[in-house]
Amino acid sequence: MIKDKLQRLRENMKEKNIFAYVIPSADFHQSEYVGEYFKCRQFISGFTGSAGAVVVTLDEAGLWTDGRYFIQAEEQLKGSTIKLFKMGEEGVPTIEQYLNSVLKDGDTLAFDGRVMSAKEGYGYEKEYANKNINVVYEYDLIDAIWEDRPSMSEEKAFLLDVKYGNGAFMQKEEDAIALAKAMVDIGNRAGKQTVAVITDMDEPLGNAVGNALEIKEVIDALHGDGPEDLMEVVYALGTQMLLLAKRAEDEEIARNLITESIQERKALKKFAEFIENQGGNREEILHPDMLPKARYVIPVLAEEEGCIERILAQDIGIACMTLGGGRENKESTIDHGVGRLF
Repeated sequence: MIKDKLQRLRENMKEKNIFAYVIPSADFHQSEYVGEYFKCRQFISGFTGSAGAVVVTLDEAGLWTDGRYFIQAEEQLKGSTIKLFKMGEEGVPTIEQYLNSVLKDGDTLAFDGRVMSAKEGYGYEKEYANKNINVVYEYDLIDAIWEDRPSMSEEKAFLLDVKYGNGAFMQKEEDAIALAKAMVDIGNRAGKQTVAVITDMDEPLGNAVGNALEIKEVIDALHGDGPEDLMEVVYALGTQMLLLAKRAEDEEIARNLITESIQERKALKKFAEFIENQGGNREEILHPDMLPKARYVIPVLAEEEGCIERILAQDIGIACMTLGGGRENKESTIDHGVGRLF
């Protein structure tokens, strides 16, 4: 069956004068774990792992995947004529190196630009700009041969983070619960799957208050080193989002996916990509020492021994604003380096 799919794909490639076609694993949002509609690489190869890409030329085909899936890929590719390229292994070319070795003068490289990252797409264009190799990105050639392709999900879902406490609009937990129930009811009545999570804002979340300080703490969290309370909220919200998106069948699987994304630095790289797309400097995310710093760092110690019973989030926020970390009025300027660490 895989051989037949490859043959039909190559026929379409010949019609459009395409020599090589790249099929990544991602969807329109560069997700690794994608919905059924976007499993084009699985369709053309039979490989069901979450990571990898297939390159099909008029002469041969290859699958690139990482060490998590070598054994699985070897088994699933048997009889397919698709060669396994074990990423990271000595002597194994990258996709870019492979393409450089097979593309000739006048050839055309193609992919569906909607599921290719901007970095990769522009990278191909830059690589072949002066080599008389055409790069086209408007073809979804898999769609032309995938006759029973599942429909793209159009179902919208909403996750609401409803906060309560000293630093929130709702001061009491019971009021937040009532508000959450009302909003969930409104969403569901409108035909939109809606879930609410109640989170405590009576005290500051994490250990940092202030612009750059909080970003640094976010980076720590994306390395798996965030404060316990912050990580608890990350997992609680992330789990519900994965369940709503039908990327996970239950909470345990969802939490495992989040852990994997953090451990493999996928979440960190995605955050850096978000920053870059908003005109920021992604290097500050990958190298947090570049973030703004306060001119002075002053330890504030307790004057007597004891236990802290409560930290008022609203008061801490006002104090941070007074230091320059927020705007008191529209003319105020923000010092991104100031704040408080607990």
